[in-house]
Amino acid sequence: MANIRPADSDLSKLLKAESKTLQRVISPVLSHIDAIHRVPALPSIPVVREGSELKPGAYEYIKSSGRPVKIGVQPNSLTPRLTFAHEVWHFIEHQGIGTIGAYETETDPRLRPILAAARSSDTARYLKMLQRRQRWPLDLADGSRANKDIDRRYVEYLLQGRELLARGYAQYVASKSGDPVMADELARIRRRPARSIYYPEQWDDDEFGAIAAAFDRVILEFGWQK
Repeated sequence: MANIRPADSDLSKLLKAESKTLQRVISPVLSHIDAIHRVPALPSIPVVREGSELKPGAYEYIKSSGRPVKIGVQPNSLTPRLTFAHEVWHFIEHQGIGTIGAYETETDPRLRPILAAARSSDTARYLKMLQRRQRWPLDLADGSRANKDIDRRYVEYLLQGRELLARGYAQYVASKSGDPVMADELARIRRRPARSIYYPEQWDDDEFGAIAAAFDRVILEFGWQK
């Protein structure tokens, strides 16, 4: 495990949007993150308008070298602020925790408290239950019942440690900041569909406390606190 890199900067100094439309999405989130914690010395990369409804954001880097390239966000998606915060965590973890340019989510002991809290949550247990099953019964509009195939590849993606941390961080920023737009985005993404399988991407408020506390402890251990 590499030594902890000390906090060096506010994140808002490192990430710049390519347009005013995108700046309106990311500026509030960057302000919240700046108020919550500092970050180690990270490269400056652009935030660009990219993505779709199915993939509303991405952190991109060159696989051969680990050099970061950009963060893409679709401002017209269902949850642009949460998506941006999610991709910010990927950037911070990839470039600021452990070996630069590598993900050490499963091997860095400093991240274990967050992973443990996320994996022991009711939401994770529900996803693990879906992972063990092939089909799920649904009530249809005509009153009949049908079984629908579970998208197990998507469930496996949601249970990946790297993704649990990124989704947890996005909700952590929303929770700590009290941002009403991010709260509304959380409500949208947590809305259970009437006639489709529910794949929870975020946690209910009453179970998120343990995950938020784990982020608090890790930020303190890293020396990134304000």
